[in-house]
Amino acid sequence: MKSKDYSNQVTSFTPLEPQQMIRVALVEGLKPQYMEGERQRYRRLLKAYVGVDERRIDQLFDIIGMEQSARTGSQKKFLNVLVNEVAYDARTWRPFDYDALRREGVVIDYSGSPSGLVETVLGIDESKVVLARDPVWVYGDYVKHLDWRNKSALNGPDVIIAFAQEKGFDLPESFLRYRRPTEEVYKLLEQHGFTYQEALRIAIKVLKDPRYANRVISALVTKHKNGSELRFHHHDFVEAAELLVYSHRHNKMVTEKVGDKATMYGNRYHGANQYLVPRRTPEPGSTHDTVEIHYLPDFQDPKNGTLEWMNTVVSCDCGNDLNLRNFEERRGRRTYVITTLDTHGGVVVLEIQRRKGINANKNPQNLNPLPTPEFSRFVDMLRYNIIQETEVQDEDRTKTVRTYVPEKGIEILINELAKRADWDFERMYQPGQKIGRFVLRPMYTF
Repeated sequence: MKSKDYSNQVTSFTPLEPQQMIRVALVEGLKPQYMEGERQRYRRLLKAYVGVDERRIDQLFDIIGMEQSARTGSQKKFLNVLVNEVAYDARTWRPFDYDALRREGVVIDYSGSPSGLVETVLGIDESKVVLARDPVWVYGDYVKHLDWRNKSALNGPDVIIAFAQEKGFDLPESFLRYRRPTEEVYKLLEQHGFTYQEALRIAIKVLKDPRYANRVISALVTKHKNGSELRFHHHDFVEAAELLVYSHRHNKMVTEKVGDKATMYGNRYHGANQYLVPRRTPEPGSTHDTVEIHYLPDFQDPKNGTLEWMNTVVSCDCGNDLNLRNFEERRGRRTYVITTLDTHGGVVVLEIQRRKGINANKNPQNLNPLPTPEFSRFVDMLRYNIIQETEVQDEDRTKTVRTYVPEKGIEILINELAKRADWDFERMYQPGQKIGRFVLRPMYTF
């Protein structure tokens, strides 16, 4: 997650508006890693759109191009002052001419499939902004009422079959025919180590099957034996890692309110366990959200209860979790509830492992896998370098609306990334370094 100023928590976790994304991109283009001709173009654009003396822009350009060790004290002070004057929330900015920015190559138009949008994002850097026209997630409710085609079941038939093929064991003919897991199937999965991480790894592999090419996947799900469902989202995995690191850096601790799961010998199964987790954007009198967890897998001995992750129940009282929660209907009557391991639930999972001294990166039952630097950067590109553009009818005229990509759109695009042959589980998760070194990246670093 990038931010202008991490000491301001609300600003750090508030999405950027379209014009702010372009402001960040224009300043980004001054950095020395870009070709000199491009840097010169971005200097010219800054002069056109920022109400700052052009000589100061020239000085900014020169100092940014210098080695940091060669800068004098006065140059460093000047840089800090001027960066604030060209920050995305500064009042010095003039309105943008989008057509002119298109011609300059700063804004790139896109209209097409989610997979093509992912391809476009992978081909640009932080100095470009994609204007996505009428993205697919605008025209459907992919939040509560998910069709089965929009889900990827971590313990579903496709994943189970692919896991058996990889491990080299046979599944019962009845399962292959009717695709309903039985106790015999569960015993085979347990024997061959079907942990949560293995299920997620295989699920990402299954998404590459041609049958999923035209399916819009907006959630990973675990089906409980009683018919209930726990949903997972890749962007929540990333956000949980960011919020955990942020909380520890700014002394905003996760507090165990009820239960003892975070203790060395805590009870894994019985009773409710509640945690107070810092809110990303706290309000007066409301600084924490409450997470309730039941039936966590055994993080300390992953071989004990290999399939226990399939029984996990997590809920949070935050607005995002409540908005996703829903009852499914079978034959016209409500039968079971859907919950989500959202960002706050993921923070609790990581915090429990941290307190117990468990390496979350290597733990096969970790319900919130840690992102790699490359995957973390891709998620940031979805947040800060894509503007969605749609047309809406406003009385008797058509109005163009531009906004940032909502979380459901981010999740759809991440699953499109997972469909690519060159992005497997290991490229997305299990980093070779501590997440504290890369998940929080200052936006204006020169």
